[in-house]
Amino acid sequence: NPSRIGIQVGGLKVAGKKRPVAKQTNSKPVRGWRAGGTATLAAGDGTLILRSTGGDPQIVLAGKLNLAGGPFTVSIRLKTTKPTNKMLVFCNPPFKRGGFTNFGNVTSGSWQELSGRFETEKLTGLRFDPLTSMGRAEIDWIRVADQEGELIKEWSF
Repeated sequence: NPSRIGIQVGGLKVAGKKRPVAKQTNSKPVRGWRAGGTATLAAGDGTLILRSTGGDPQIVLAGKLNLAGGPFTVSIRLKTTKPTNKMLVFCNPPFKRGGFTNFGNVTSGSWQELSGRFETEKLTGLRFDPLTSMGRAEIDWIRVADQEGELIKEWSF
């Protein structure tokens, strides 16, 4: 029996600490968006409120986009309780490593606008990772502009 000597289907067992797995929330949509990873999402007074319980909070568009004619510029206005040196934004599911744009540094305590460009012809979905630890983020709006800078989609919370 291979399991008696530490072998399992797919290879050897490795002793050591297990990496914590992000809690995947299959939450109901809130104003067209849903929480993912280590996040919960709620409607605020004119904002969308994300609360993070760990290191991988996400806000994911609940429906599908069908925007063509890229590239696109995606912008967000938010305020967080924790700073981070990167806010990753993914486009076009499935959301994978390498398929993202870094919107840059997020400061805490004040409203800021961040944006990034996606060099893609079609835009079918969005995922924001606004924090890298426990904390809270309030989102005022999310916007998508076409290659000429014209606003083509907006979520105002």
